Amino acid sequence: MSHSPAMTSLPFSAVVEVLGRPVRVESNHADLLMLAAGSFPLLGFDCANRSAEAVLRLSALATDEPEDCPPIFYGRTGGRLEFACGASNGFADRASGIAVAWIGSSLLADPDRARTDVIECLALFLAGRWLPAALHAAAVAQDGRCLLLTGAAGAGKSTLAFACLLEGLQLVAEDVVFVDTSAGRPVAHGLPGRIHLLPDARRFFPECPAARPVRRGAGEDKLQFHVETLFPGAVQRHAPIVGVLEVCRGAADRTTLAPGDPSRIRAALLGCGHLTEPREEAERARAAGRLASGLIGRLEVGAEPRTGARTVRQWLQRSAGEEAPCGSPA
Repeated sequence: MSHSPAMTSLPFSAVVEVLGRPVRVESNHADLLMLAAGSFPLLGFDCANRSAEAVLRLSALATDEPEDCPPIFYGRTGGRLEFACGASNGFADRASGIAVAWIGSSLLADPDRARTDVIECLALFLAGRWLPAALHAAAVAQDGRCLLLTGAAGAGKSTLAFACLLEGLQLVAEDVVFVDTSAGRPVAHGLPGRIHLLPDARRFFPECPAARPVRRGAGEDKLQFHVETLFPGAVQRHAPIVGVLEVCRGAADRTTLAPGDPSRIRAALLGCGHLTEPREEAERARAAGRLASGLIGRLEVGAEPRTGARTVRQWLQRSAGEEAPCGSPA
């Protein structure tokens, strides 16, 4: 079912900060507005006259659908992203800075998927207007300095990032980091509000509370943890990048840190490049190349992720004296 882009006024509105810029969210359903405010820092409610970089409109539909939420499908043509999920559908258009979603009953009844697969997806797609360099990495920070943790899918980046939280570090991003290279030193932006682990990862962290599994975009069920609830003060939405570690699972029980390979680091950072266009690819390649030419390493994590996290913390502490750890601008 398609909907006309002609839109009536929506009764609820707020302005949130998406990767450093204000985005206005409008909705006919207060719960949808609160989902957006839970994903991004809230700048204020009822801000219809406040200037914003982009607009996200969320309309709840009364639909007759099965309770189980169907798979979601995305399609992209240039600067326009479209999605469909049962009776739910919508688009984000970068040229106009507008995203619209019509959300049916089954998706509305699954707030985790509505937030992750629709609200965050459309908002972050619009954010490509100002931050097009999305790279495949987790990111942790200490004392205002950020370290990217990149590597192949399944390398244990999220597990290591969670262990870093237990060791007192802050989270900037779980899986995708948006890099701003306009300043002298690259700055990482992310969505650090939640972190997800495979169910078997609990064996590493028996002290953590129970968490219910949620279905992620790749179809995997993962345990979802709210970072601020478990680790007050550990949410860090942006920080300057001082280096990159390639993370992999060690063959032995011990954790080892070795020199990094710039070509491997660059390839790993570019690993999330689906549904991209030439301008984005150029920006991503430029950012990845700059980071790979700076302070890098290879971290093989053994059987104890917290040992790896302590190595990360020590690495960040040693990097404090670096003058220009992330290469010079291309």
